[in-house]
Amino acid sequence: MPNTLPPGVAPAPLDGRFNFADVMGAFDVDPARTLVEIRGQVKTVGRDVVVAAAAPPHRTTSYSGSGLPYPSPDVAAGQRVVARTAPDGSFACTLHYPSASYARGGAYVPPHFTVGTTATGTPSERAEAPPASAAVPVGPGVAFRLQAYPTAADSHVARCSPLFYGNHPYLPPGRTQEQILRDSAYTPYRVPPNFWGLCPAH
Repeated sequence: MPNTLPPGVAPAPLDGRFNFADVMGAFDVDPARTLVEIRGQVKTVGRDVVVAAAAPPHRTTSYSGSGLPYPSPDVAAGQRVVARTAPDGSFACTLHYPSASYARGGAYVPPHFTVGTTATGTPSERAEAPPASAAVPVGPGVAFRLQAYPTAADSHVARCSPLFYGNHPYLPPGRTQEQILRDSAYTPYRVPPNFWGLCPAH
């Protein structure tokens, strides 16, 4: 199934910026992919900004279970920030880098956050009003951590035939065992186009 975002939200380009009907801004992800810093501007002064995202990747289980996408939106939900806007309409907030998850129906949802503005009114009215939100992709999920076989949407090669394991034409000839091990090093947030990279399929 294709990558998807929650129903009712619009995707934004993965370029560090977003611009929607009621809010605009930019975000930065630190090199270790632990934090997402968001800053921006509302287009209607007097509204606050609600930012939500999945919880960060969990590391509390074994190696094989560490960093797996959350199985549903309900389980994934874990971060929600109400960013108060300054008199000029600017805002800033920080999130933990969110985990990937699965939508109902099994589609893979890459890491993203939703951003929207609250209604105008008193502070209590603004806090209770559900914001209209749009989704902003922040980057890839943890590499090689899926709860199903890879699909064409998760990587460039789907596991749909024995040819999934036929990456030998792409392997350099004459490598030493040490070079094979070095070429097979784990990359936390990058899946090679052929899924296996320079590692022999197994």
